[in-house]
Amino acid sequence: TLREICESLKFDDPRTYLQSGNVVFRTRRKPEAAAVALEEAIEARLGFRPAVVPRTAPQIAATVEGLPIGFARDLDRSKLLVMFLAGEPAGDALVKIARLALPEQVEARGREVYIYFPDGVGRSKLSTTVLERAFGGPMTGRNWNTVLALRELACGRGAA
Repeated sequence: TLREICESLKFDDPRTYLQSGNVVFRTRRKPEAAAVALEEAIEARLGFRPAVVPRTAPQIAATVEGLPIGFARDLDRSKLLVMFLAGEPAGDALVKIARLALPEQVEARGREVYIYFPDGVGRSKLSTTVLERAFGGPMTGRNWNTVLALRELACGRGAA
């Protein structure tokens, strides 16, 4: 359905990743304009309006390349999540998270937040709601394997 919606918007070569809510496509529209069009089309067709958090292929590649060095050593990648922020983060977000004294390791890089959940995501008290309050806006999370798959979809076949 998501691919069909993208085709109806005249996005080129829309490809989805599993049933994860992720779609990669090409368009001449600015990312923010494409996101608004997609939000409106989803709402018209499915009756709800999700926050669409767009990233370009180079931005996805930079997210992978920007993995903080502290996350790169001997971590279980299945417990690594990237939160993609819709807007610029609040300046004191990491201070707010640190005050919670949770076991998670959190590092922000621009509009991406890398989080390592040593006890797993399901057991964490660091919810999307807590993160959205701290960072000051909507975001969406993807596990590291999904981020790698999206990079391959977006960059692997020459998409720009």
